[in-house]
Amino acid sequence: GTAADTGCILGGGTGGSGRVRLWVGRGVDQTGPRWMWVASAGALVASCLAFIPLGTLGPTIYLVRILYACGIAGVFSCSVIHLCTDTPVDRRAELIGTLGTSGFVGMILGPQIGDWIFRTESLSEHRFVIMFVTSAAMDAAYLLLVIYMTRRSIRPSPHEPPPFGRMLVEFWPGTLVGVAMMMGVAQTVPATFLTLFCEDRHLAGIGKFFWFYAPSAIFMRVAGRQWPERIGRRVAALIGLVCLTASMLLYLTVDSDWDLAWSALAAGTGQALLFPAVTTLGAESFPERYRATGTTLILSFVDVGGLCGAPALGIIIYRSGFESMFLATAITIAVVALAFLASSLRRAAAIRKFGEPEIATEEQLGEW
Repeated sequence: GTAADTGCILGGGTGGSGRVRLWVGRGVDQTGPRWMWVASAGALVASCLAFIPLGTLGPTIYLVRILYACGIAGVFSCSVIHLCTDTPVDRRAELIGTLGTSGFVGMILGPQIGDWIFRTESLSEHRFVIMFVTSAAMDAAYLLLVIYMTRRSIRPSPHEPPPFGRMLVEFWPGTLVGVAMMMGVAQTVPATFLTLFCEDRHLAGIGKFFWFYAPSAIFMRVAGRQWPERIGRRVAALIGLVCLTASMLLYLTVDSDWDLAWSALAAGTGQALLFPAVTTLGAESFPERYRATGTTLILSFVDVGGLCGAPALGIIIYRSGFESMFLATAITIAVVALAFLASSLRRAAAIRKFGEPEIATEEQLGEW
């Protein structure tokens, strides 16, 4: 398929996962994360195996991709919620950042395993089967680990949540939504189009990008795990947006495999700063008993960014080339960064004048 086909398939799956995140958040507020987490891990196993018999770009591949994206969304949301349960507010960003480090380790190992499978001539005839079976086996091990780890989880006291629409109006996170969407757009570029970009530039593969992307993010998560609390989470988010903008512009200078390193370093740094800051800011605009809904809401807008970004970027590539796509993405992220800066400055002035609280209570609106 073309870049546009890839974008539509990825975007369709991301759209389904965004809706599932909201449903997961409401369910976790009622029952706790255990069963949603187990079901999501099971969906990952099933979807990886379901990819194997597919041979065309028909409706089935969209359905399987949606199932896979929903599984990813579910396990990601539930792991964040499980980690933040009973955790002091001032340590949540630090712990979420530490949790995300494991994902970047996977980003190092995954592309290397994939490149090895596709480079090995003896595996070439069944390379797709081997890749998906390997992924399903890893997901099955993860499923067993989740079942064991949550075996003593406590179900929260039952309560009736307010209508979802009213919650959104009362606790809307404001421009933070745009920041979350830009995270999704920026993630779409290496996750969806980097392989096609490397083929267009006749590069060896995507492995070198992730060798720099993931370690830079891990370094920022470990060495700077307390930075969001020290310099302010909104400042950290702004720096992250600047890094993502720079990453897109640096793709324009790529002529060899090693040139990908500069874009990877900027992207890894940006995502490492953004994720814990944006996740905790979005969650804390909701009352404590609806914090799972707040967490999944802001993460769902990361998916919305992927949903809108993947098809749009694929069409830009198809019509105007990769250079136009990188430039358009950089401009969009920069515009959102300016809007977020203006919003943050207005909010800081309001806090100095009226003393609004940082964290919403059940009686207070989340003014962002």
